[in-house]
Amino acid sequence: MVVIKKKIKIKKKMIKNNKYLLIILISLILPIVSANGLTLINQTSFDVNKTFNINKNITFQLKNEEPVIFKNINFEENTYIAMNKIDNLSSGSTINVTATIISDSDFSGTVKLKGFYESQLGSQNLTHFINVSYTNGLTKCDFSITKGDSINWNNLINISTGDIKLMNAETLQEVTTISYGTNYSQIFETPISFPYYFSRYGFRFTDICTITVLDTSGLINDPNLDALITLDIEVEYEVTDMELTVLTTNYSMTPSQTKEDILSVKNIGSNIAKNIKLSGEWILFSTNNFDLDPGESKNIGYTIVPNILLTNETNKTHLKNISIEGNFLTLEKNISIFIHYMNLGNSSEISASLKELMENYAEIIKAYCNDYPDEEVCSKLIEKIIIGEGLNETGGLSLDFVKGFIDFIDQWTLQNNRNKENQLNMSSKIDMIVNSSNSTNNEVISIKEDVKGTTSGLYLFIILVIGLGVLIPLYFVVEHFKVKKEQELVGKYY
Repeated sequence: MVVIKKKIKIKKKMIKNNKYLLIILISLILPIVSANGLTLINQTSFDVNKTFNINKNITFQLKNEEPVIFKNINFEENTYIAMNKIDNLSSGSTINVTATIISDSDFSGTVKLKGFYESQLGSQNLTHFINVSYTNGLTKCDFSITKGDSINWNNLINISTGDIKLMNAETLQEVTTISYGTNYSQIFETPISFPYYFSRYGFRFTDICTITVLDTSGLINDPNLDALITLDIEVEYEVTDMELTVLTTNYSMTPSQTKEDILSVKNIGSNIAKNIKLSGEWILFSTNNFDLDPGESKNIGYTIVPNILLTNETNKTHLKNISIEGNFLTLEKNISIFIHYMNLGNSSEISASLKELMENYAEIIKAYCNDYPDEEVCSKLIEKIIIGEGLNETGGLSLDFVKGFIDFIDQWTLQNNRNKENQLNMSSKIDMIVNSSNSTNNEVISIKEDVKGTTSGLYLFIILVIGLGVLIPLYFVVEHFKVKKEQELVGKYY
């Protein structure tokens, strides 16, 4: 009986100890395990129409889907939306939140809702591996690590021209170059946010990714656990009245001339005039998209630049409008512009000339950027002239097109190296022939000195003619081969 009681006590003690061990393990593991962090339930985006100077409230549900208690929950610093700080939100809890739209200007984008949690992880000194490939980019993008951890980037681009540059996306400075088939490791000793990307030939071919280094203890914010709220705010302004004064309404000029003048706008209403926009065909304005308080006026310079390309568009009057738009009735003023006669050619001649000019310009740029791919000017000019069809929605180069362009450079480099090898081989053969010819020539000279006769001189002349007859055609064959290869290469990739 005593033995049984003793066994029961020992078993209870083991269970109690295992409980403590389990609690300790959970406390260590939970901060690492990622669920979904702070999340907005049901609705994550809001379209808001508000009146200028009048705030508007929105409501949403916020849930904590992490196994930690989030504290001090609030929006990151911004001028669009505000709320009262949430002191605590326990794991699995949901709370109704009322936020206030405070923006007095239009906005479309996302705002972070940040939360903090307690951590006592300590240094773990883990290594996180990221493979970098040309086709798939990075195997991991945005994620968090702990202070003392390291990142190992492995370059899987297995060609001789596959060197890649690790770039700091904030400073645009190069961190290091990773040769093809090798890797690079970096230890992160302090809590930071490290945005980066990889480039080749001066072009970014991966997404911009961010590594967040968390502290080992204390109150921590992990940006990968923050909630995101999407806002589309349109601000309506109370209507006011405007006055538009154009001093000159009739102009006479040649197609190559420009004319400068001044107009005046005035807010004659009782409310502020917001985002005043001026527009007009052939007209460039010195100032645009501005505000005017009631009673305020503004003089604006403008320049008339005729867009005339054909002869039949000259010797006639063109009617154009200057208009202003905003939180008022749209105002327009008509101006007439007489363009004097000038022989500019017909449309087919103009098109042919422009096409030839652009083709020549593009070829010059291509040749220069092939030789100097890392020059900053190349990325800008290539974007505008050579590979404009590769622009994405934001006006930047799409990653797919950049990869295609890098493919071309790789192929061009490899082919160029082959051509150089062929030229070296051909040069070696020519050197052998020249050496052989020199040897023959020396022998002929020796014979000439021995024979000392007219017949010997004739033999020498014949041998020299035969030598030149071999060398000269061979030289032109080599040059022809070189030019042909370059033409084939240009025709293939352009």
